[in-house]
Parts: sequence; structure tokens; C-alpha cells
Amino acid sequence: MPNNDNIQSLDYDSLTEALYAELATVLPPLASDPDIFGFAIFVPEDAGAACLNYTFGNESKITAKPGTADALDQRYSPIEWIPTLPAFKNSNRILESLVSQFEQVSQGLSGKKLYKVHGEFINRCARAALLAMKRHKEEGTFGTIWYRVLAMTDSEEPILAEAFETLNDGRARKEATIYYK
Repeated sequence: MPNNDNIQSLDYDSLTEALYAELATVLPPLASDPDIFGFAIFVPEDAGAACLNYTFGNESKITAKPGTADALDQRYSPIEWIPTLPAFKNSNRILESLVSQFEQVSQGLSGKKLYKVHGEFINRCARAALLAMKRHKEEGTFGTIWYRVLAMTDSEEPILAEAFETLNDGRARKEATIYYK
């Protein structure tokens, strides 16, 4: 019978490693651009539509009056940054494999059990992204990018607040904490 142990036994480390490697190619040109202040990885909210994308925020695109709620949204809501989110190609191949494995081990579950196991799967995929970003933060790969987060288009999973607290300090922690309570 499928259970939570089966979900935990999936190889999330391979997703972390793939994201880490792709970030190593994506970040350098962004990290040296003084106009770029933020970086976000959009993590899956649903196994049925799982995809990993990234985006970045530019100072020059903040058009709202400083100090307003609109200015805060333009700065700290990654969905506001760019209209087309580039995908992580290699990482998404691994994610697709994990989704397939998840579907196999969760067959036969329904209701609350499926909801719980699905939530654990999504959390572990997001944690893989957090671990990859954390390694890059520790290595200084983010350069001048001072705001770093995980994002979901329509969710408030606890992993998002954990990522915010793990990946940020200074100005980002002071100004954006209201988005992660």
C-alpha cells in the first residue's frame, strides 16, 4: 500500500543537483548586473502541472511611487517581475520523472491521504530548490542580487517563508517580511 515513506524515498537529491548545476549557468550574468536585485524560482504547486521556472527583478522596472503598496508589490512579488518565466530544462526532466514516480506510489490513495501525500511531495520538490539556492548563496554566486525566494503563483506553503528566512537578510528581511508571515 502506498504511504508517506514511499514519497520520501524518491530521489529529490537529483533534483537539487540539477537545479544547482543550472543555477551555476543562469546566475553569473544576472549576479553581475547592478540593475537586478531579486531572483525567484517558481516551484510546483500541483504534481499534475509540475514545472520549475525562474524570474528576476530589475530596479529599472519599478515604476510605482516609492513607499507605496504598489512599489512593494513590484519589488517583492516575483510574479510582477517579467511576463515570461524561463524554465529549467534539465531540472524539469528530473521533475517529470519524480512526478511519474509520485503517481505510481500514490495510486490507490484518495481524499485526505492523497492530499497529505501530495503536499509532502510538493514540499520536498520545493525543498530541493531551496537547498540548491542555499548552496549558491553560501558560495556567493548571487553577487549583487540581495532578494532571493521561492515562489508559487497561488499558494502560501510554509516552505516559502522558510526559504525567505534562509536566503535573505538585511533590507530584504526588513521590507519583505510582511509577505512571508
